[in-house]
Amino acid sequence: MTANFAKPTQHHLSARNIAVQHPTYWQPDRAYPSGTVVRFNGQYWQARLWNINNEPNEHPQSLWTVVTKN
Repeated sequence: MTANFAKPTQHHLSARNIAVQHPTYWQPDRAYPSGTVVRFNGQYWQARLWNINNEPNEHPQSLWTVVTKN
């Protein structure tokens, strides 16, 4: 006898879709938890780690990752 487990349904929203639906503009005095998507200089960025006062940039050690490029 084998158990038949249904696979859970997962709804994947890309960071880009979330950003377009709920744009948040980056502000230096605001805290951003990991996974937060913001708009800065015409691009969407996702926080890699919790941060505050860290401007999004493409430096390899940045706390942000580009979600969309111009």
